Amino acid sequence: MLAALLSLRLAVATWHASAVPANGFVTHFTASQLVLRGNNVAQFYDDTWFSARVRVSEPAVVDIFGANPPTVAFAALPVAWMRYESARTSVAMLSVVLWIGGAVWLATVLLPGSPLGPLLVSVAALFQPAEEGLRHAQLHIPVFVAVLLAWWFWRRAAQTRNDAAVGAILGSVLALKSTGAMLWMLLIVQRRWKALAWSALTVVVLAVAALPVAGVDAWSAFAARARVMSSSGAFSVAAYQSLPGLVQRLSVANPASNPRPMINADAAGIVVSWLAVLALVGASAIAAARRGRDDDASFAAFATLSVAASPVSLDYHYTLTLLPIAILLSRARAQTNRVRSAVLALAVFLIAARLPYLSPRLANGALAALAYPKLYGALLLWWLALTSEKGVVVRA
Repeated sequence: MLAALLSLRLAVATWHASAVPANGFVTHFTASQLVLRGNNVAQFYDDTWFSARVRVSEPAVVDIFGANPPTVAFAALPVAWMRYESARTSVAMLSVVLWIGGAVWLATVLLPGSPLGPLLVSVAALFQPAEEGLRHAQLHIPVFVAVLLAWWFWRRAAQTRNDAAVGAILGSVLALKSTGAMLWMLLIVQRRWKALAWSALTVVVLAVAALPVAGVDAWSAFAARARVMSSSGAFSVAAYQSLPGLVQRLSVANPASNPRPMINADAAGIVVSWLAVLALVGASAIAAARRGRDDDASFAAFATLSVAASPVSLDYHYTLTLLPIAILLSRARAQTNRVRSAVLALAVFLIAARLPYLSPRLANGALAALAYPKLYGALLLWWLALTSEKGVVVRA
């Protein structure tokens, strides 16, 4: 009953939020409308030009296409024919259904007959990353559902030869967002070459399909924007709850966003941030290689890294962590280790709670280390997945 009431509350809050001006969905909607009108996608990377088009739909909002790949311009095509207000509300409410439905499905698959199932749904209904994503009608909840499907086929690929489905889904996700990149690493470690080939083929097919509209110029503009962002220290803003963001926040000065870091290492800080990511990936690869091909803990570790290691991980990107949380809840139920259960509860709190990590009090020096609660929660999930007992596989 509590889970149902909290889910209803989330739906009502999302309905009301859909009437409040916000960035996010308006970017996808504007881009898809411009595609339908025959505009060159390369123009979308001109921030001044694109912002002016955004204001046609949301006069009170300033937003840019940013470092999104050209394929993102096609994401809102199914609703681009609608009025903006109707399209945003429709996508937001469908996302509520997908989010709560995904949580219920995870509870059914991993926690059947346990009170932890309704607890998982209740956590999902109170999940700050989901609330924020729904408020902006972002694409990350549909991406979360796609990763759920990839996981479902992945854990059954050995028996039912569903590697093709795993690859096609992860390839489709990667064509829109960077979320699938770390899961590709899992496929490599486990030598699932068929899934990897299907994933690469899907990315190529979608990119080629976009060429007649996007053109090569759009991909060049995207690559240039990505290079500028990765080398400028722009990810040092605490809104980016990522490991590269944390290291750069503490060590890379940026006149606009990070004028007083704890130390000023400049380029060395950027290098260290990526070395830290490589260290986590390496540890995850070693652990996954020692586990069974269908051990959920491996998928949980790499799914968590997909968020923690990505430099562009904002709060709503953390919707993806609900899958590792569900997997680790099922492990906690099977292993009954109180210390690990307490660590899991802390990780969920750090990710799910609405904490003031953007407070100006945490803006400078060593105090900036306190501005990354979601990242610390994700790293705790990653550690729990990495050290989970081998051979514990929960089946529906």
